[in-house]
Amino acid sequence: TKRPFLAMMFGNNTKQYGKEAVLFIEINSSFFSRHRKICVEKNSPLLSPEDVSEILKDLGVEFRRRVFTPFVTLYAFLSQVFNDDASCKRAVIEVNAMRSVRRQKACCLNTGSFSKAKQRLPLELIERLTKKIASPEKRSWRHGRVFVVDGSGISMPDTPLNQSKFPSHTENSAGFPVGHILALFSLATGSMIDLTIAPMKGKGSGELSQLAKLLRALGVGDTLLGDSLYSSFAVLVAARSCNFHIVAEFRKNCSWRLRSKLANQIIRIEKPTHKPLYISDSDFDNWPEYIDVRIVKLRCAPKGFRVRTKFILTTHLSAEVTSEEILDLYKQRWQVELNFRSIKTELGMDILRGHSPEMVVKEVWIHMLAYNLIRVEMLKAAIVGKRLPNEISFRATQQLLNVYRLVSSCNPLYADLLRKELSEFISKQKVGARPDRYEPRAIKRRKKNFALLNEDRKVAKQRLYKKHNRKRCA
Repeated sequence: TKRPFLAMMFGNNTKQYGKEAVLFIEINSSFFSRHRKICVEKNSPLLSPEDVSEILKDLGVEFRRRVFTPFVTLYAFLSQVFNDDASCKRAVIEVNAMRSVRRQKACCLNTGSFSKAKQRLPLELIERLTKKIASPEKRSWRHGRVFVVDGSGISMPDTPLNQSKFPSHTENSAGFPVGHILALFSLATGSMIDLTIAPMKGKGSGELSQLAKLLRALGVGDTLLGDSLYSSFAVLVAARSCNFHIVAEFRKNCSWRLRSKLANQIIRIEKPTHKPLYISDSDFDNWPEYIDVRIVKLRCAPKGFRVRTKFILTTHLSAEVTSEEILDLYKQRWQVELNFRSIKTELGMDILRGHSPEMVVKEVWIHMLAYNLIRVEMLKAAIVGKRLPNEISFRATQQLLNVYRLVSSCNPLYADLLRKELSEFISKQKVGARPDRYEPRAIKRRKKNFALLNEDRKVAKQRLYKKHNRKRCA
């Protein structure tokens, strides 16, 4: 189980932090010293075979001594995420090449064994490894830890199993299955703490319904940062019962009205008259009649644009939390959008490849595991370079780790030498300062002049078969 290449496996920020960093995201000396002791001085591997063996032992998983053991399967599964070519054939070729370097018997290049090994790989193993690597810091803001939450959609192959679990939006059978994920990130390090996966439509598919499963990761005094969806009364009740705070945009179409146009005020929000669908009758009856919240006015006046006004809702009622701190904290909510861009665009989770719901869920979690491994390496580099993790390029870190992983796998003797220089290389990949960046949400390259397929592919093939009088339908 102690194979060197297994131990070698392990935000883009558009605005650099300035003098106001002390207000909203102070990573103090105790935070840096704790991670320096864990990640730098010990220089321990982030994903060692011992950790995998311990979790497999707890799960009671037994396996035979074959080529694709859980360790090799996990490594090959991760290599599909790290490489732009995510095919199973390329992953099997990489495993076969490493066996040849270590003078082991070469295995067959057929992908059937690897596909069956991924199906046998326990999902809980990937989940526990992901959460173990993404242990949140003790303090990332002056007033406690900050977590940012947001949802995103995923697409997958059109198979009957995927359609039964993740139905498409369209009424006909031409649409692809789509799912919805809700993820909780650490604002300081950018690591993914926990996530939930649900269909895009149906019962339990809303973000507020999925949020109840993520509240176990929040502690007393933590702050949840979200968009206008999280300023609802149900979220405020959950924050009150679990003793955490909310910072979100005040909903424009909300029935709660401000009494005046003050920049900082406390208002009383009454219980809604209609019960939400995702709340049971007993829970709705136990809701309080009102909740006091704080509204802070945010004035957006970029140069050359019309002045816009937003109102930020928060449950930080104490005067110790100033309005400037609330506004500076809410401006960092865009980090979650950059995190999803890194996961879906850079790591290729936008369109999944699993043909069954079980493999789709595993594929999502393996992407999150790879994402957290890259984030921890960015944290190491930030400590070495004495800068914040979000100031380091995610894409450049992924490229360096991919090259380092291949070189160290083929040359285990040089792995320790390369690891010493890896953090220095990553710390130099700094993103540029792009304050108030804006881009048009449009594409310039035109698509090919093909008609859209508005029916199932098998039905279309049968229609062509009858039209051209073919002898057989391939």
